[in-house]
Amino acid sequence: MSDDARPSYLIIEDNDAYARRLKRVLRKWGNATVVHSVRDAKLAIAARSWAALLIDIGLPDGSGLDVLEVLRALRPTTPALVLTGHREPAAINRACELGASYAVKPVSSSLIDAFVQSAASLRARLAFGADTWGQRYALSVAERDVLLRSALGESRERIAAARKCSTLTVKKQCAHILRKTGDATLHNAVARLMREIVGV
Repeated sequence: MSDDARPSYLIIEDNDAYARRLKRVLRKWGNATVVHSVRDAKLAIAARSWAALLIDIGLPDGSGLDVLEVLRALRPTTPALVLTGHREPAAINRACELGASYAVKPVSSSLIDAFVQSAASLRARLAFGADTWGQRYALSVAERDVLLRSALGESRERIAAARKCSTLTVKKQCAHILRKTGDATLHNAVARLMREIVGV
């Protein structure tokens, strides 16, 4: 598999030695990029989709939980593992509320492997969920694909390019999905789909 075809992971960690360790563990699963601050993490999340994120809470310019909030607003289904050196109940609860896994440093390689394997199965679980919704709400094949791609965090422009259609067509398909499912926004629909596939 070429480097471009391998999954890409984002590590947000300000400790260089620990970031290198995480990158070594992730090497067998795909490509890993390291950033060291909330600012750089937000830019990386806005720029592209990631297979999963590993997020340190204590960063020089803020909290990794701020990064997680931005991730959930832009890409609600991207798997995230929040890392910290402390057992902070408020941080653990907030990470869970934002749909992230949580681990206390030092994190074992086997825990990271288990997280990545779970993240890798997300596409299959989302596809199953989109098919289930297709039957439940009488979604067309195109609408199912748009729903799945939206759940995977693809932008409207990227969906249009992949489907070889205009962004206006994608917008209309999104409107049809919302009319059929009764959701107010596509973000709400994706969040509800995610809740349904937990444990699938």
